Amino acid sequence: QNDNVNRKYYCEIKCYEKGVKSSYKVTFEFGETISKEVWDYRNRKVAFVNEKGKTVKFKTMVDAANFLSQGGWELEQSYSSPHHSKKNIKHWVFSKEAGSLDDLKAGFITKKEYKQMKKAAKAAAAEELLNQTEE
Repeated sequence: QNDNVNRKYYCEIKCYEKGVKSSYKVTFEFGETISKEVWDYRNRKVAFVNEKGKTVKFKTMVDAANFLSQGGWELEQSYSSPHHSKKNIKHWVFSKEAGSLDDLKAGFITKKEYKQMKKAAKAAAAEELLNQTEE
């Protein structure tokens, strides 16, 4: 991929009724290649965390849409499809133009990335402390 040229990427938000009144499950689908390359998720469904490492949960499709729009994603299409449980699945397809995979994921953190950042920060702090004691 040429990182100097913008490319359009897609994300599908799916919303399933859980069966409990007003209870929904919202998932993000970025496709197999992007999920592996960008977020290192093999199952294609990506989960996000906030700056404190807590999983971001979405009670509605609009919550999920607002979350994506903060990262520059735009709604392309919405539709419903039947599910074997006789409840419809709602689908909202979003797109974003990005010049690189880093631009694509700007503003989003996964649980795995958060753990890696915390581990790196602890290692850096330990190294700094070691350097101070050697001086």
